Amino acid sequence: MKSLGIDIGGTNIKYGVIDTNNKLVFSKFIDAEIKSGKDSVIEKLKSIICNCKRNYDISYVGVGIAGLVDKNRGIVLSSPNLPDWNNVHLKNKLEELGLPVILDNDANCFILGEYIAGAGQGYKDILGITIGTGIGGGIIVHGKLYNGKNNYAGEFGHTKVVPNGRLCNCGQKGCIEAYASGFAVTKIAQEKYGAHNLKCKRMTPKILYELAQNGDKIAQKIYKQAFYYLGISMSNLINIFNPEAIIFGGGMSKMGDFMLKQVEKIAMEHSFKPSAKNVEFKLAKLGDNAGIVGAGNLHYQAVAL
Repeated sequence: MKSLGIDIGGTNIKYGVIDTNNKLVFSKFIDAEIKSGKDSVIEKLKSIICNCKRNYDISYVGVGIAGLVDKNRGIVLSSPNLPDWNNVHLKNKLEELGLPVILDNDANCFILGEYIAGAGQGYKDILGITIGTGIGGGIIVHGKLYNGKNNYAGEFGHTKVVPNGRLCNCGQKGCIEAYASGFAVTKIAQEKYGAHNLKCKRMTPKILYELAQNGDKIAQKIYKQAFYYLGISMSNLINIFNPEAIIFGGGMSKMGDFMLKQVEKIAMEHSFKPSAKNVEFKLAKLGDNAGIVGAGNLHYQAVAL
């Protein structure tokens, strides 16, 4: 029997069918069209499930979504990057199609996928950081996904790095997400260059990265600041969790060592030395498929617990 894993981000819906050996039978990405509203997105999800149910022997559906998820009741409580998703009973809506559905936070699905079939294989205590439109986090403790008392553990993106700093999409100020996410660096770039500057007309984190690689001093400074704050945030996580490895995924992780080395350097400088001694900084191996694999394994994780 196969499972369907769906990963709903702030920009795309990624989905795929996974066999019992955790191999992707296929995967596909589509534009989430978040601005069309939650009802439109839910119809997209139903269409995905129906098509996959028709063509594959699927036994259940796992869904990862950016935001606060009541995993027990299958409700999306809120999402900073999905503005109208408040108290959405997504599990019930999707189970109308006749398959059991399990929900979790997308970053939890990311680190579960990497733990099972990616860069996290061979470890027991790891942290996952996703850096895309926002910043998410997931925690594996002794080989099990850690959700916390109310299933909200791992919201690393909303840990504070600048007291009373920049306004975050969550409504708080000074979150790391307001300084180092894709949304944040794009916004900061628009401020630094000026909204009418030609460089800002179609600014994205990728374009800013290319500018930095080509010697643009403003772009380099923006990323240096973003990675400094990200490194400080990682040092705090190292001191708290004492992980074996920290695995980075999401769109901005595609910058590779340009990001990883700068973040690691700052984190090591500011961490409690005994905790930092053996921690490894790694890039995700499954790329954009990590969340799909993790979502497709939520059922088996639940059984194991």
